[in-house]
Amino acid sequence: MIDLHIHTNNSDGHTSVQEVLKLAQKQKLSLISITDHNTVEAYNILKKFETSKLFTGRILTGIEMHCAFGETCIELLGYGIDCNKMQKFLNELNYDKIFDEIYKAQFAQLLTTFKNLGITYKGKVGYEFLKKNSAVYFIKEHIFCHPENKKFFPDEVWNNYKLFSRICMADKTSDFYFPAHLYYPSVSKVANVIRKSGGKVFLAHPFNYGIGYGKNDDDKINLVQNFISNLNEAINLDGIECFHPSATQSQTDALLKFAKQNKFLISGGSDYHGVGIQNKLGIEMKETILF
Repeated sequence: MIDLHIHTNNSDGHTSVQEVLKLAQKQKLSLISITDHNTVEAYNILKKFETSKLFTGRILTGIEMHCAFGETCIELLGYGIDCNKMQKFLNELNYDKIFDEIYKAQFAQLLTTFKNLGITYKGKVGYEFLKKNSAVYFIKEHIFCHPENKKFFPDEVWNNYKLFSRICMADKTSDFYFPAHLYYPSVSKVANVIRKSGGKVFLAHPFNYGIGYGKNDDDKINLVQNFISNLNEAINLDGIECFHPSATQSQTDALLKFAKQNKFLISGGSDYHGVGIQNKLGIEMKETILF
């Protein structure tokens, strides 16, 4: 058992670095990577104590970074990075400023959309709520608690509020579409940062970007594979996260086959956040990862 996609409370997770190590040890994992969003602070914390006292397996440095490929917002995983070098690049990219601008714009647009559509919500909520909790939790706490709002959302989103940003806000035909790609750094820039930090570049959870939403599984798989091929032409991917909770078994099998055909490295992880469906460390992988 391994896990190469873990979040701590240094980004949007709910578990400390120390507790993650204890859980990994309890699950008898042999290899882990903490891949917090746009930060390597977890690795600064790891330097402050003897990690082997909590976890006896291998720890591979990692990060998950937001970026834009055309009009699609995606996340790249960087593995084997030099955290000191990465920190210098993160200071230059200034994700805090980027997301502050995004949350302000998102909140203003959401309120306008709610008013235009006649969507019910209660409570005074400023953009600081989005900054702390993200748009999906705003939807959960202030919109989806009113049954009369169901008619404004796809059933898939109403039944799983976490899909709101992946589907509604990413779909240009949706009333809730938000052009986040205008704010994110380009995929080429982020891939370059990962490589300059000594790391390898992987595409995180390929089926988690709304590509092929509403299509049957075969069509969705083909669209995702075409997307990966185009992305590879742009940045020369090192690997793909083939094992992830968002992918069905058929999608995982297709990714594995596609990765082998294109000589991509293979990774996988739970995308652990400590809450909800992503609350258990560890993932079984049939393939060996070589770094």
